[in-house]
Amino acid sequence: MSLDENEHRTQFLRYTSYVAGYLGLFFAGYNMTFVQDDYTASVVLLLFSIFSFFTIHLISRIQIRFIPWLLRTFALLLSTLILYVHFSAAAYLGFIFTFTIPGILYFLTGRVWGGWSNLVFLVIASFGFGEYYWIYADFPRKDGLFINYWFVYIIIWLLTAHYERLVFTQLHRFKDEAIIDSLTGVFNRKALQEKYNLLMKLHNTVFILLLDIDYFKKVNDTYGHQAGDEALVQFVQLLESDLSYDQKLFRLGGEEFCILMGEEPQQVVEFAEAIRKKVETHVMHCDGNQLSITTSIGIAESNVSGEQGLIKALSQADVCLYQAKESGRNKVLSCFL
Repeated sequence: MSLDENEHRTQFLRYTSYVAGYLGLFFAGYNMTFVQDDYTASVVLLLFSIFSFFTIHLISRIQIRFIPWLLRTFALLLSTLILYVHFSAAAYLGFIFTFTIPGILYFLTGRVWGGWSNLVFLVIASFGFGEYYWIYADFPRKDGLFINYWFVYIIIWLLTAHYERLVFTQLHRFKDEAIIDSLTGVFNRKALQEKYNLLMKLHNTVFILLLDIDYFKKVNDTYGHQAGDEALVQFVQLLESDLSYDQKLFRLGGEEFCILMGEEPQQVVEFAEAIRKKVETHVMHCDGNQLSITTSIGIAESNVSGEQGLIKALSQADVCLYQAKESGRNKVLSCFL
């Protein structure tokens, strides 16, 4: 799953969690008020609502590498809840809700997971029609209900799969080429303003970390440019292993990188210091050579949205980065503490 595809699916997860959470609360309250003979369904809906709101809370805190598993977990649990409605609300045509499953699975998990899980859920949902046969025992064309259900579900499945393939093929082809760094696979400078504005909408304050690999020219001169490129890739991998969804990493050019964060000031400084120590102690294996690098980090904060807010914050972070290098390198300096 590419970086920008991951972002789109996570945004869809955020919106779906809000909708599922509030709908779950509504139907749980409705069942407890008007359908008082079945409190089990109300409890199940209430528990899933809590899980949905917890998912929203988790999105901004979970590390990026765990996002795909969060997407799959939510999609499978929501689809299972829909199957529960399908089996437990037969008299109220609960099977209608199962037509939302193809979209949920494809848009949250992608083509491979979406395709196989759709097949599994379709087979399981088919067993629910045994209950329909019992309820509608005198229905003149009971077999027609089953055949029509399969036909409509498969049509929705195929249309959703085609839309999923079309949208993300175009997304990869055009947008990734424009905003993704070809060497490291992270966002480039072109994406910085867009992601800055997005984070500013989610947080009152955005922190900008400018990172520069110390004496990187010596790495290229000593070990060659191939080793230098591999060092950049491994440097990015080190950073990404500690990033959450709301923490964005960019390569601004050469050996200079940027991280956008929306945390508390002290947490930002502690995070930067943890990165510095991790890079310092890590041994890289590049083009058959073992080498160690360090990084200097300058931090600035901004509570002003738009282009001018970003330019000012970058300038302040650059001043701190320069001071960190002038004072001996392998240091973290901030403009606000």
